[in-house]
Amino acid sequence: MLTPCWNLLLTLLFHPCLCQPPGHHDLDVPLQYYDDNVIDLLEALNVTRSIKGVTKSKGREPGSPAWKFRQRVPHLTLPWDYSVYLLSSTQGSLGLHLVAKQAKNNQGTLLTFLSPAAMKRDGRPLLRLTSDTRSDQLRLEYRTPQGMEPASLLLPGGSPFSGSRWVRLALNLDIHKVTLFQDCEEPVVFGQDGEEEMLGLILPLDLEISFASSPGDKASKFLGYWQTAEISPNGFSRRPWHCDNRADSLPLPYSLSEERHMEEDETQPEPGPPQLHALSDTRHYQQQQSEAPPPLLNQGERLQRLDEALRGLASMLEMVKVQNADLLTRVKALESCECRRPACSWEGSEYRDSDTWKMDACNICVCVAGSVTCSLRKDRPQCPGCSHEGRSYSNGETFSGGSCTSCVCQNGAVSCTQKECLPVTCTQKECLPVTCRDPVTPRNECCPRCVTGCSDGHREGAAWRKDPCTSCTCQNGTVQCERESCPDLTCAKRHTLTGQCCATCQQVCELDGRPLSQGQNVTSADGCRHCACQDGELRCTPAMHCPNTCTHGVRRGSCCPDCSACDLHGDIISNGVTFQGNGDPCDSCVCRDGSVLCVRVSCPKLSCALQEEVPGECCRRCQGE
Repeated sequence: MLTPCWNLLLTLLFHPCLCQPPGHHDLDVPLQYYDDNVIDLLEALNVTRSIKGVTKSKGREPGSPAWKFRQRVPHLTLPWDYSVYLLSSTQGSLGLHLVAKQAKNNQGTLLTFLSPAAMKRDGRPLLRLTSDTRSDQLRLEYRTPQGMEPASLLLPGGSPFSGSRWVRLALNLDIHKVTLFQDCEEPVVFGQDGEEEMLGLILPLDLEISFASSPGDKASKFLGYWQTAEISPNGFSRRPWHCDNRADSLPLPYSLSEERHMEEDETQPEPGPPQLHALSDTRHYQQQQSEAPPPLLNQGERLQRLDEALRGLASMLEMVKVQNADLLTRVKALESCECRRPACSWEGSEYRDSDTWKMDACNICVCVAGSVTCSLRKDRPQCPGCSHEGRSYSNGETFSGGSCTSCVCQNGAVSCTQKECLPVTCTQKECLPVTCRDPVTPRNECCPRCVTGCSDGHREGAAWRKDPCTSCTCQNGTVQCERESCPDLTCAKRHTLTGQCCATCQQVCELDGRPLSQGQNVTSADGCRHCACQDGELRCTPAMHCPNTCTHGVRRGSCCPDCSACDLHGDIISNGVTFQGNGDPCDSCVCRDGSVLCVRVSCPKLSCALQEEVPGECCRRCQGE
């Protein structure tokens, strides 16, 4: 009697979600299966793409893939939108359809329905199906409709997965009975219609669905192979596969079924006595459902049923109170958040997240999560800089290579020339006499003079360092400086210690926020790259071979990129869309199969004298046009 009330409450709460089954990471996941909206657990959990510890293998049927689960597989929980879909779609019954092969001596959880509020109360799940091939047991844990108390049911015949063989299994759960379908064997039924309710299938608002293990319990991981794992919100009134010897299975396709009937018409069996179906002696277990009408209840029994229902409603109300308090806490936390991306401040200007701008003709900057990152434009030949004696210089920059040498960086190459000294022209005919013992004639002067020091205040013979790379001396009243020569480095990452002139190779790398020492080999946190630290440079190789490769594919929780769109600085660009590269109107780019391809716009020559630039356009135009 609780189910209609809760179904009405769920309909009101989740009305916006009832229009269609849930999506997963913007992927169109079809949920249609034999005219039922089943949830494909392997697809919903992205198992068929990339999960640590899962590898593709051969399935039960030829041409059907399976997925091997090892101990490294993490605990898998469905996204909450699937729970919402199940809450809004379930109508008094649930169905499980599994095709799997379990390893020997493994006690694994097949499926778990959890409620955090109920776990806090008694530490037990709402629903859990486990298979133990060591003790040969298949157990169903559930909740009773009276007070939602935990209970369990040991299914007869042991675990069908024992013996490490492929098994096709379906379980139909409703409030009165449990039906077990295995391959093409006789179905096993617990309970019957008309008897007292057996299972409590009222699903709470904080429902969590876990697959192949119980969260927080490493020993509960299922080890073996999965080919099919599905949940039906409408249950399975018959086995969801075809068996020639069973009338409770799905029919053959029309052409095969028609041919089968034609063969049966030609060979009719001889009439014989009707077969009797043997019933079990146990109270809840039967091979065929009983046709007997339900017994009438007296007033005392009806009052007892009503009292149990009220106690169940009180228990559910306490769970809803706990869930409501948790939801209020989340809402308050969300209300205190600013739902906007952090902006960047650069030289007095504000930029939004993902904005790009030019720092100069050769450097482009981008705002990412509140931080500004600038990089050299390698697409322009005139932009690459130079490295000389351990220091970097931008294109076109001039610098001193010594007291008599001038250098310039041009197109990635350093060119140095000797400075030319102008000839000295002496206008005075006579020089004044000097009284010192060793007079000198300074450069660019005509007459000798006595020297006691240099014009910058240093005494004669003094030596000092002008900067970490320049050594100077005072000789004959003239300051002479020499620049230290640094060796060329082959490493990509280098650093210069304080007080030192020449850079050295950085022997430490960093991956996922962790420092790596020289020669250390590690795997990235997402499991997608094998990396090594060599001469301060992090060198990585893909951990798996991807069928499609692209430079700007979208990462959707998988090591292999989705090449149907492009991800450029966090912006998702649809395939075939053209756009300006780095905000420059002269760069025309297009997203093509997950790769961004850019070309430089060619501008026509203008014959007019007065020209003007148009904001947002690459090419200049004649004024007045």
